[in-house]
Amino acid sequence: MTLRAFFLLLSITATGYAAAPISRLPFTYVIDYTPLQESDSDFRRQFLQAAPTLFHPGPELRYLGRFGFGGMVTPYRNMPYATYETQVKEYLDFLRAQGVRWVTPYLCNQTISGNEVHRYGVWEVYDRWPDFAFLGLGEKPEDPILWMQREPSGHLHYNYKRKCFLERHQDDLQIRYAPCPNHPDWRNLCNAEARNAGRIGFDGYFIDNNIIHCYCAACEQRFQSYLRAKYSADELFRAFATRDYRAITLYHEGDLRWWARSIDGFIPWLESKYPQPEWPIHFDAATSLQEVNVDAAGGGMLYGETEQFVAERILSVASPTTFESLRLANPALQTPIGRLRWAETQMFWSQSIGDMLAAMRDAGRETHADFFLMPNWGVFQRIDGAIGRAEDGKDVRRWRRGADWQMFEEDYATGLVAPGVVLDYDLELRYAFSCGIRALLLPYTLNDPALEEVHHAETAASGGSVFVTTFRYPQVREKYRRFFETNADLYEGYSSAGRVALAFFFDQYYYLNIDHFRQVYALNRFLADQQIPFDLIHEDCLEPGPLSRYQAIILPNVVFLSDGQIAALKAYVGQGGTLISIGETATRDLYCRPRDAAVFNDRIKPGKHRRHFSDLHQALPHRGIDLDDGLRAVRKLKAGGKSVAYQRLAELDDALHFKRFQLKGPLTDCIAEALGGDPHLMDPMQASGLRHTLWRKQQDRRVWTVVHLVNKNVRLDVEDGLKRLKTVTNLKVALPAEPGRRRALAVYRTPDQETAFPLISSYHKGQVVVTVPTLSYYGVIQIEWM
Repeated sequence: MTLRAFFLLLSITATGYAAAPISRLPFTYVIDYTPLQESDSDFRRQFLQAAPTLFHPGPELRYLGRFGFGGMVTPYRNMPYATYETQVKEYLDFLRAQGVRWVTPYLCNQTISGNEVHRYGVWEVYDRWPDFAFLGLGEKPEDPILWMQREPSGHLHYNYKRKCFLERHQDDLQIRYAPCPNHPDWRNLCNAEARNAGRIGFDGYFIDNNIIHCYCAACEQRFQSYLRAKYSADELFRAFATRDYRAITLYHEGDLRWWARSIDGFIPWLESKYPQPEWPIHFDAATSLQEVNVDAAGGGMLYGETEQFVAERILSVASPTTFESLRLANPALQTPIGRLRWAETQMFWSQSIGDMLAAMRDAGRETHADFFLMPNWGVFQRIDGAIGRAEDGKDVRRWRRGADWQMFEEDYATGLVAPGVVLDYDLELRYAFSCGIRALLLPYTLNDPALEEVHHAETAASGGSVFVTTFRYPQVREKYRRFFETNADLYEGYSSAGRVALAFFFDQYYYLNIDHFRQVYALNRFLADQQIPFDLIHEDCLEPGPLSRYQAIILPNVVFLSDGQIAALKAYVGQGGTLISIGETATRDLYCRPRDAAVFNDRIKPGKHRRHFSDLHQALPHRGIDLDDGLRAVRKLKAGGKSVAYQRLAELDDALHFKRFQLKGPLTDCIAEALGGDPHLMDPMQASGLRHTLWRKQQDRRVWTVVHLVNKNVRLDVEDGLKRLKTVTNLKVALPAEPGRRRALAVYRTPDQETAFPLISSYHKGQVVVTVPTLSYYGVIQIEWM
């Protein structure tokens, strides 16, 4: 298919294009957890300058949040409700008068705080349940201690340390429990909270943590329903060699944390690692460690401890081990049925979070028609952040039924760690958009006005994603809010115009195909550095409509594929699309059973439209180490503050050299052949340190193309003084010409100028070329085709 034919197809075929995710208007977002802010006049003054579009306060702004429901118990929980309601409604009126559109308090769906013995915190509400009937909580349920997540032993499961509030020097009485998202009483209470939020005037909730690692009776019951919905009796037999659904239970045998703890010597190993004076904090024990004390350490701590124990005592290695090698050392995961049972256990947990979010949002919309939820993931910028949280129910695609935005809390800023080596949030922004939602980026990193600008720019360029900040740098926040709201035509109603798709199939994680992630992260950097417009696609995109939008699809080490998925890819190639596979492809089915590698080649024969690289190094023969390996090494060094971490990364680059992808590789040539011409939007060398996104919108006969340009040339490792941006001048941008249109009216807009700047365009070999005189942090080219 030629370049011209491809765009002609887009212009006359509405089906595939209409199915694409559509961009939204970005906005400004401030987070602040100052307590009692609703009655604090000093705090309110911060809204008088550059009020954000969305304000995100802490759990204390919720009445039940003050008692420890979804937050920490507070000393002002016994305020009369009438006083609370009056103060909060007046506060909301004040915020909206300053220009705040949405207010979304904090709620953690895996936190109940208090003490069941001392009847403190949530038990103060439970023991006086009729006194809170006006909140619509329903009939008195069973005791909250019975709502909690459970270990396979039946003991309480904790996600954080049982004594985490004591460790943080916050409260020596308060315990942080982990309620189960599948327990009906906890779900009912969270749904009631959502209804009350809409009723009092909140617009939604930020939902923190979203962690489930539970083997309770409620989970087992829902797991049976999950299996029956997914597998017919015959399919169950093919997958698990039984037609008895009850024989397939949550598979704790495959759980690394449980397996490691079942090995003789684990508790003595812990006792020798931690000095006894530290035991009360870590294990809620003083003299000896029992199994229940190990539970009290919490899943987060045990995640790292069990990995280290397996590496030392089972694999007998001191050097770094891979995520999958630690888990596949478990005999329970060394058969297809065992691996599939553990995969289904984790997929069920992820779906459980999605179900809970969807139910909460529906409940909120009973009292507020536009009520929305913003669940938190954590780190996604690093591979170990993405896969490390997935064992606890984290899955963007399975959450999206109840999520409007997806928050990512990142460790690092976006910018340069060395010339040509870019840290960014590109992958998570693209993945969220591909799933039909938008990302919220909250980086815990350096405070600097230059980085504030880059973060606003990068998220705004990504289809409606949002940078989450504090009240610092109001001048930057005000500038970007003004630019967004006065230039909505640059953001709303566009579809991605990338003609290349990179398959990011998150389910490969569940089957322990982590090499897929390693390749996706590297390929995402390669395509971004090469300035090739592209999208990420997920498993649900393996349908004729979504696939038809692309001229080339890259399939990186996708080991696990069903026959139906192979058939979809075969049909895509048969229609003229180019499939580029790297590494192992379809050598196992989705039952984890081996499949002969020749099967995929027999069904989709190698040729002009089916290219294959045996490994990533063949496709990208670039010298050096991967940036993700550098991030992992620096984390293990525990280098100190963020500025020190960036300096260590720069030193690693000096010593070992991070891969740079500004020079083309064999994969570039494959893409060029598939597209029928130069795939680059810009010269990768001139555009080093830049990121872009490419969009298209059609309304009747009018067609627009928009290019968002983001300049990340800010060195992060420079410690002294404010960060400085290196501007780019005379930047040439070459866009595919719109078929059937003779003229391109191009303008350039930036947050630093009030009016659009006209650009001179010229046609050259099926492309329209424009030159941007100066790119500071952020600029947008808009072309209307005439």
